[in-house]
Amino acid sequence: MSTLLSHEIVEQAADWFIKFRTGELPISEREEFLRWLHESPLHVQAYMEEALSHSDAFPLTPCDRLANRVDEPCSAAPPQGPRDGTRR
Repeated sequence: MSTLLSHEIVEQAADWFIKFRTGELPISEREEFLRWLHESPLHVQAYMEEALSHSDAFPLTPCDRLANRVDEPCSAAPPQGPRDGTRR
């Protein structure tokens, strides 16, 4: 079941999405974003819908998905090995 999102929540989600796509956010803003997400499942829904609406225009790498969540550099190299769960 889809919930109608308020214009205000959609705008907030779009603002957060733009902030994350345009550069590194300071820790204080990342913490503010996490607080915003935890305020309501509707915030999570709105942010995910915003991100999905841009998925074709901005293909996400593993580093993009983790962007601004950790202070350590990310290696975008995919894991090596078989995909069927067996070991070599």
